Amino acid sequence: MKTRSIQRSILCGLICTLLLAPAVAIADSWSFVGSRHQAMGGTGVAFSDDSTSAYWNPANFAWQKGWDVQIPITLDANVENQAIQGISNLIVTAADLEQDIEDFLNCPLGCSGTPPSGQAREELMGFLLQLATYGQNGEAVHANLSIGLSGRYNSMGFSALSLTTATVFPNVDLENVGLSSVDFDVIIGTGQVPVDSGLAAQISARADVTLLPQQVQQLVWLAELAGGNTSDPRIRSFLGTLAANTSQDTNPFASNDTGALTAGVSTQEFGFSYAHKIPLPFHSRTGRAGRSILRYLDNRTSLGVTLKYMLGITFLKTFQYADTDSTGDIFGEWIDSGDSEFSHNFGLDLGFSWRPLDFVNVGLVARNVNSPAFDIAPFISPTTGQYVTEVELDAQVRMGVALIPIRHLTLAMDIDLTENQIKTLPGFRSRILSLGAEYDLPIGKNFGLALRVGGYNNLSGSVNQDWAITAGLGLRVGLFQLDASLGSSFDDEIIRTDTYTYTTLPTRFNVGLGLKFEKSF
Repeated sequence: MKTRSIQRSILCGLICTLLLAPAVAIADSWSFVGSRHQAMGGTGVAFSDDSTSAYWNPANFAWQKGWDVQIPITLDANVENQAIQGISNLIVTAADLEQDIEDFLNCPLGCSGTPPSGQAREELMGFLLQLATYGQNGEAVHANLSIGLSGRYNSMGFSALSLTTATVFPNVDLENVGLSSVDFDVIIGTGQVPVDSGLAAQISARADVTLLPQQVQQLVWLAELAGGNTSDPRIRSFLGTLAANTSQDTNPFASNDTGALTAGVSTQEFGFSYAHKIPLPFHSRTGRAGRSILRYLDNRTSLGVTLKYMLGITFLKTFQYADTDSTGDIFGEWIDSGDSEFSHNFGLDLGFSWRPLDFVNVGLVARNVNSPAFDIAPFISPTTGQYVTEVELDAQVRMGVALIPIRHLTLAMDIDLTENQIKTLPGFRSRILSLGAEYDLPIGKNFGLALRVGGYNNLSGSVNQDWAITAGLGLRVGLFQLDASLGSSFDDEIIRTDTYTYTTLPTRFNVGLGLKFEKSF
């Protein structure tokens, strides 16, 4: 394989897929269903008051009098852990070091005959170490798309909701990478002793490594010089593989499988919801002190349930960039997804609501408490290394509090009580904190305008801590209401298109639209 092909297959293909192939993925992150809730930063567990309660908290149906039918559409997209910035930096570095990469990796296949300088050796090793660690810390482009039809009548609701969680992330092949054992001393250099001499001795003792001990020492020293953390198990493993492949005097890049893994599930949920207030029959028979306490519970708590039939569409595809010549080919291969699997199951959501005072709402919801599973095309999970034939949607638990300090104003906060994850994506965790506010302008009996603002952040330490700010409007005319929302992060992903040219992309992005017909009794 020629050097230009290596660069295209390992690097350019990655960024093309990250930008153009938001394939469905296996995940249990929380979706912001409904434009109103998205505009309020992803809050809704405590105060949802329409048919979207089927998703946010079915217990809230107990407080609703009237009916509505609506079509909610929302999209949430996130770039995690500088995924695109990292790959763009690798692409530019590869372009800048093109000739040195030729000499460094392919000398026996016909190089220029000029060994790289000391600085070039350091930069080249730094490039390989970046490649070795990229994709291991939750780097991904991730999105949630929800669209459906929902309705309710008093304390009952129905929903037909499509929930698709999307991600694409690099799958770097670190086994088929190596240097040339021909002219190794000329390319790598000689005479240096690494700080981590124990690692060099450990690599030299491997049966598949035939390099001389001083050559292995030079390899480890060069990695240290390039800034590699030799205490990192990934770096240690990579240097061992590098030494073993170099000993084989072959071109391991010829069979390198570097690409991107896209795997996922889109669930079509058809649900029926019901909620009921909880009375306390003994309330009137207690003493004065007892009644004082129980009045905050009697008919002020409710339980709700959503029973769902779920059609799961799972998707799995690995893009091998060595076989792909253009971005168009990658996009076309993604559209032609022959590895989809269809299966069905049933789901159960439970909700609890407590309204101790007229201006205080508390909610708790558990989605998919039975952890429904769906078939998937068999694959080896990069997370566990185990053979996988089905995916399971883990239970999600989320809590919310809403305050109504003055009429027409709602302040809300939601937080995930479970740390959610994408099962095929190593290192990714999701635990969302959401904040939101809404002010309903009292324009008239048949007209209304709601102003909404919010923000959210992923509190999990495994991904970037980027706050996103959301906002939106709700326009009511008679029984008709139109909701719109938009959001973005303050932080940008810096993308290098060449050595001196940069562009930016927000790490969080949201957009939503909703159409509703509603009548209160």
